[in-house]
Amino acid sequence: MKNRKPVGLGAEMLIELGRVKRRAGYINLEILSPKEDGTDAWVLRVERIDPYGGDTWNQDFMFQEEESARGWFNGIVGDEDLDALIALASR
Repeated sequence: MKNRKPVGLGAEMLIELGRVKRRAGYINLEILSPKEDGTDAWVLRVERIDPYGGDTWNQDFMFQEEESARGWFNGIVGDEDLDALIALASR
């Protein structure tokens, strides 16, 4: 029997590329194109909700390239990833 690639793989990748909002645990992410944001940069909007009722943390991160913004958008799965993005932005 021949190995075949899943038929839906292409469609799943297109859906992933076109997605603009997602949630990772207590972290809400949204990506805005330069056209949507009115700037010349891609914006990754991050909202971190405190599960214990504390203040919500919000931050916009600017990227010159869509690939970098989407890499972080798809790559953040928890607080450790968010900490890495904050550290990178503060350099």
